[in-house]
Amino acid sequence: MSRSLTRDGLLVVLSDGGTRLLTFIANAYLAKVLAPTSYGIAFLGLTILSYGMLPADLGLYALGVREMAKERSQREFQFSDLLWLRTMLGLAGMLLTGIGILLFVHEGQSRSVALLFLLALIPSLWQMDWYYQGGRRYSELTLIRYLFSGSYLAGIWFFVSGDNNLERIPLIYSASIVLAAVAAFVLKRDSEPILPRESFFNPKLWREWREILRRSIPIGLGSILAQSVPLIPPIVIAAMYDEEQVGLFGAAFRLTMILLVVDRTFFTLFLPRIARVNTSSPERAPEVLRRTFRWLILIGLCLGVGIIPIAEPIVIVVNRSEYAGAALPLILMSWFVSATILTTFFSYALVAAGYERAYFQAALVSTPITLLLIFLLTWQFGIVGTAVSISLAEIIMATLMYGKFRRHLDVRLW
Repeated sequence: MSRSLTRDGLLVVLSDGGTRLLTFIANAYLAKVLAPTSYGIAFLGLTILSYGMLPADLGLYALGVREMAKERSQREFQFSDLLWLRTMLGLAGMLLTGIGILLFVHEGQSRSVALLFLLALIPSLWQMDWYYQGGRRYSELTLIRYLFSGSYLAGIWFFVSGDNNLERIPLIYSASIVLAAVAAFVLKRDSEPILPRESFFNPKLWREWREILRRSIPIGLGSILAQSVPLIPPIVIAAMYDEEQVGLFGAAFRLTMILLVVDRTFFTLFLPRIARVNTSSPERAPEVLRRTFRWLILIGLCLGVGIIPIAEPIVIVVNRSEYAGAALPLILMSWFVSATILTTFFSYALVAAGYERAYFQAALVSTPITLLLIFLLTWQFGIVGTAVSISLAEIIMATLMYGKFRRHLDVRLW
């Protein structure tokens, strides 16, 4: 393993792992001071924010990473085009989500918390993770992420002490995101123009955006469909049961997100590297893919099996005894993490090779199955059924992506 890859890997682990750890500590503190019902309201609000951000993706994150990994002279699309297209789509998502909250969220506190979380939507897009990730500027990426998670933890620690402070949580979250976004612009320090190259009223800019979307939408629609797996359950649980059950599911899901640091670390390193290999040394790509896949199988098995004996003690220590019901869902969702790692491998190997549509095609097949599983199993078995459905859905997605990988890339993984 090269020294530069080892250094980058360490920085990514420190960046994503450290950020998740600080955010995890903040959420563990919230679970200590909030009743499960209040915790469920906060978790539901953050889930709705994630829905609002979906239109701003549409594959633009992955496309941005791939473009920023290239030399500027070889890029098909420039930084400012991607940044402002994401911003405009984010504004549309913010408006639509706000209308949805007003129409469908009737409980007063749940509605106000969800609306306040929307303040974080545009600043989240201006953190520009895709720019730093594609350019392999992991030191700056680490600092930006720590500014967010550190300020969020500090704000929660000093300003939230119980259920009566619930509406402060989205305000603290939004302020922390703004701080990170400001840092992202300050640290950029290069000659890449930030403002659009053309006026917003110039048809040339809109034609450029249309071309970007034509390339990114096959990735983005697949991503949106795949993201419905973790985003839909809180809404379904709230509709079928209550905010307390959402809180228990949220406690398990937050712990699952810590395990996903493995997937995020892999994604951050893998896509820029395989994109460069495909461009500069395509003959090396099969060996890189083969070696990476074998490591991921081992890591996935260790995660799935290793969580079984420690799930309940972790849930109780991190939260409190009221959240003990989250232990079994945590065990079941650890296999979601293992399958997600493989899905990421297959999907971004295909994206790096130019087969963006393969991801969308697989997601188009798996999503109806996923939704059916979530509704039926949640209805029959509560949050345990939800956890089973999430893991089964991701295993199905990984299997479909493997089929696409075998079809488009002539690489033997075993």
